[in-house]
Formats: sequence, structure tokens, C-alpha cells
Amino acid sequence: MITNISLAPFELLKVRAQLLMEGRKLHGWGTERGSPMVRNYEAVIESGAGLRGLFTGYDTLLARSLWYGTFRCFFYCNLFNYVNKDPRRTPHWWIDSLTSFSAGFIAGVLTNPIDIVYNRQVADALYPDSVKRNYSSFLDGLFKANAERALFRGAVASGCAYGALLGSMSSFYDFAKEYCYWLFGPTEWLRPMILIPTTALGVMLYLPFDNIKVRYHTMTALPNGEMPYKSFLDSILKVITINIGFILRR
Repeated sequence: MITNISLAPFELLKVRAQLLMEGRKLHGWGTERGSPMVRNYEAVIESGAGLRGLFTGYDTLLARSLWYGTFRCFFYCNLFNYVNKDPRRTPHWWIDSLTSFSAGFIAGVLTNPIDIVYNRQVADALYPDSVKRNYSSFLDGLFKANAERALFRGAVASGCAYGALLGSMSSFYDFAKEYCYWLFGPTEWLRPMILIPTTALGVMLYLPFDNIKVRYHTMTALPNGEMPYKSFLDSILKVITINIGFILRR
């Protein structure tokens, strides 16, 4: 509960930045480069929502954490026990990484219906009134997304995001902890020191897929009636093309 309260504003600001980065090329609004977290924070406060606006969709975020955490632990424990029959032995790091990625991928796919509701709740503050979804609560959003048959839209991107996060951090942390313990001994700062590069690696691999996931979850039809993204691969190619074009113009 405490973790969700502390992370909710940052999760909201991250989703807003990703949506603003998409805006101009596909929708004609927003900015192509996103915006700094401080500017996003000021925009939420100045919109009239106040500090409460930073906790938009909190009930959905809490449900996502409970749902994802349960499935992640369940599949990881079962997969790890399957590949490591002898509890006295430690499997090779790539086996542990593959197990962690698989557990994260499955949990991410199963959590996708909750993720899509949260991302749409955050996106409503940026969209014009004509395309706002106006979900009144988590359950309301879940039922409306189900009626739209969109509960598993972007599920592959969601699975890849959580799989990359879990698969990269678990084995790297164990590897770094073992060798740093051998070098520095049982010091109090050992774990915090290892967590910094571990978290940086996980976030670096997680965010590209998360960016695609957010775009998929919140996309609306273009003026010609077509959807901006037709597939997971199509969305990746479009994001890469837009960013390369921006770099070349600078």
C-alpha cells in the first residue's frame, strides 16, 4: 500500500510524458519530444486537479500491483522449481534469466486488462473531449474496455516490458551481489550499491516496451478512421522512424 502511494504520482507523470511524445505526429496535438517531469507536474497542478490529480486511477494502480505481483511470484516459483530440480544447486544465470523473463511475460499479459484501464484514465486529461473515455472507476473502465474487445490490446508489448524488467534484474542482481560480496565483504552499503545499477538496467530495458504498450492502450482512430498502430512490429518501426527523423532534423 505504501509503495503504491509513493509511486503513483511518478507512474502518472511517466505515462503523460510518453503520450505527449506521441502527440504531434499522429494526432496533431501535444509535443513530439515529451516534456520534463517538473513541467508535467506543474501542468497537473495548474489544471485545477491539484495534488489529487497526481493520484488519478489509484484504485487501478493498486489492483495492478496486487494482480501482477501474485502472478509473477506464482509463475516464477513454479518455473524455477521445474528447471532446478535440486534445491541444493543454483542454475546458470541464463536459465534464471529465461525463467524470470517467462514469468514476467506471462504476468504482464494477464495484467494487461488492468494496465489498459489505468493508462486510459491518465490519458483522458490530455485528450480533447471528443475522444475522452471518462472511466468513473476501475471496474467501469474494465467493463467498457471489455465491451470494446480491447482488454488484451497491446498484451505482447506489456508482456515484453515486464519480462525484460524481471529477466534482466533478477540474474544481474544475484551475479553482482555474489562478486561484490567476495570483493568487499558483508558491508551495510553492499545491497543499496548493487540495486542502483540493477534498477538502471531493468528500467532501460523496460521503458521501450512500456512506451509501445502505453501507445497501444490509449490509441484512438485517426481522422481517416484507421488506427495509428496495426501491430506490435508496426508500432516499433513507427516509433524508430519518428525518432530517427527528429534526430536528423536537429
